[in-house]
Amino acid sequence: MELIAPEGWIWTSDQTDRVGDIAVYLEDVSAEHIYDLIPDLVFEVVSRGSEERDYILKRGEYFDLGVAEYVIVDPFRRVVTVLSRGEGDYLSRELQEGDVYSSDQLPGFELRIADLRW
Repeated sequence: MELIAPEGWIWTSDQTDRVGDIAVYLEDVSAEHIYDLIPDLVFEVVSRGSEERDYILKRGEYFDLGVAEYVIVDPFRRVVTVLSRGEGDYLSRELQEGDVYSSDQLPGFELRIADLRW
């Protein structure tokens, strides 16, 4: 893993941008050019009132941009939704307490959902 950017700024079109809570870049990235690149993974923590934006709007935008994995941490539902790039859409899996997050994008990294501080 080369760079983790808190509040990763992502341009989704010429006039629209998004700020993910964490953006992960797996290739060597110069911090000064980070705004021109597409992250490999984006982690988003749902806030009150942002559910539609996080679950629907960003899902489509990130897929269209080529983000390989989009992880939504929802403290209100106490679930982590992992969206992994499939053909034509993301493949979704929902993790709850007792589950462990791991990713092909981050070999060897594991996060027990029970360890999250909701």
